[in-house]
Amino acid sequence: MQSETIGKLAEALSKAQGALTSASKDSKGNYGKYATLAELWDTARAALSNHGLSVMQATDLVGDRLVIRTVIAHTSGEWLDG
Repeated sequence: MQSETIGKLAEALSKAQGALTSASKDSKGNYGKYATLAELWDTARAALSNHGLSVMQATDLVGDRLVIRTVIAHTSGEWLDG
């Protein structure tokens, strides 16, 4: 689902993606090094915020399954979710 228009959101996402860098592999597991969720979020947060983007998550019940809905919103009021 999405807002009626997403032009400003798409532009902001494009700019944020251009500003993103690779997350550091800050943890080690059985099969090598990996980036933790905290490191991934820390890497993305500034680029998203600098371009007026926010990420929200909520749980929802679909039939007998619990699902997580993620919404990406822009300061213009445009949004995408899934």
